[in-house]
Amino acid sequence: MTVRRRDFLVAGVSAVAAAALEQKTSAQPAVVASEQHPVGEFILDRTGNSLRVTHRRNPDRVLWESAADGNFIIAEKAAADIRAFGTPEDSYKIRDTVAETFERPSIDAIDLATGRASVWGRLFGKAGTTGFRLNFEAVSAAHLRFEIKAEDDPNINRIRLRSASSSGEAFFGFGEQLTYFNQKGKVLPILVQEHGVGRGRPIS
Repeated sequence: MTVRRRDFLVAGVSAVAAAALEQKTSAQPAVVASEQHPVGEFILDRTGNSLRVTHRRNPDRVLWESAADGNFIIAEKAAADIRAFGTPEDSYKIRDTVAETFERPSIDAIDLATGRASVWGRLFGKAGTTGFRLNFEAVSAAHLRFEIKAEDDPNINRIRLRSASSSGEAFFGFGEQLTYFNQKGKVLPILVQEHGVGRGRPIS
């Protein structure tokens, strides 16, 4: 059998293209399946390391969603030095020091109970890892309570929860603010002095 040069080049290009296609196909990441968990009237949806909360009455409306970059829980060992100054003392000087940070959560498991879901995973820092637990509890059909705990290191004293936000969502309030009405995208330090102990409940 005589192979002409043109036929050889065409066959060679086809072989290279097939090899490249096979390599590209094998390099594609596997599709991560979504799993849904009922929490009372709410639905906790997990896709990989992302979480989303909806309600049975309107499952197309997202009530809460973890940050789009996946870094939705950050735990820190930190200290804040807060001092009032001025006459009267109406201004504050805050010096915040972060000694260690754990972030980039991985979700390892979700445990379910009646009206409750516990998300277990780990956070990663320069010195190692630490566990976390994110609890969702359906207090009523319209109230979902959450709680975050660092599991391994008692010296962790600060936890941040980062959420996704739609383009039309606005944030306002936070006491008297004389800068912007909509505080979305702003860094807004909030110092709580009075926690309202007993507010809204009868005290005997």
